[in-house]
Amino acid sequence: MKNISQEISKEINSNPFREGETYTRKIIYSICNPGQKWDRGGPWATGYATSGNKLIIFMNIGISGRTGHDYNNSYNPDSRKIEWCGKTNSNLGQKTFSDLIAGLLVPHFFARWNNEPQFTYLGIGHVISYKENFPSQEGPTMRLKLKCLEQ
Repeated sequence: MKNISQEISKEINSNPFREGETYTRKIIYSICNPGQKWDRGGPWATGYATSGNKLIIFMNIGISGRTGHDYNNSYNPDSRKIEWCGKTNSNLGQKTFSDLIAGLLVPHFFARWNNEPQFTYLGIGHVISYKENFPSQEGPTMRLKLKCLEQ
């Protein structure tokens, strides 16, 4: 595994989230944006949103999202490995993905296996590999393989 970035190292030491705990989008938003009013729309209602150097990822596993999209994401709790797809047509030309690959954005993974509003926090991911134009059933996308780091 490549060395973790300075951003990831700092984030591990100050991580406000706890592995295995459940959170709603609204609670995660309030932790990431203290004192700001919750707005249910925008990126916080989709698969991922940024807050400072955090990339907050809301990952569905084994189910479609509320829009019907299903990217066949997966998580192996024994190896702590994640396979995750960005939105349709995501690519390295987008700042989110170029910053993620460069280690400037720190990915925090929240997963759910049903349509309840709670997500389980899996941890901070470290990119192992990625593929652009991955042929998902939803169209071409970025496909990343990551490993959750120990806190």
